[in-house]
Amino acid sequence: MMHVVSQLRLKIQAIYRKGVVQSSGKEEGRRIRVVNIVSAITGWLVIIYGIAFYLLLHSLYILLPALLVFAPAFFGVVWLNGRRRYMAARVGIHVLYIALILYYGAIWGG
Repeated sequence: MMHVVSQLRLKIQAIYRKGVVQSSGKEEGRRIRVVNIVSAITGWLVIIYGIAFYLLLHSLYILLPALLVFAPAFFGVVWLNGRRRYMAARVGIHVLYIALILYYGAIWGG
């Protein structure tokens, strides 16, 4: 059990630190880590709510965009930071939140 917890902890730390290099300043490193952790958590939450709402409402309009568009896009933000595309990652997370709100607002509000 401890081995599993240790492995999970190492994977989470790898996501948390992705894209942070020694040359990054303290403030820049903090920004990169915040974008990484928010993107990773949001990606997992999108997967969870996509499946949960599909089970409740049986609507592919909720499930497919969650699993095929939004979750991979949030994990892509972490990938962008890993490729040292920091500005693209920061802008990307904002664009994704806006797209998420607009899409599900139109689906649920319409």
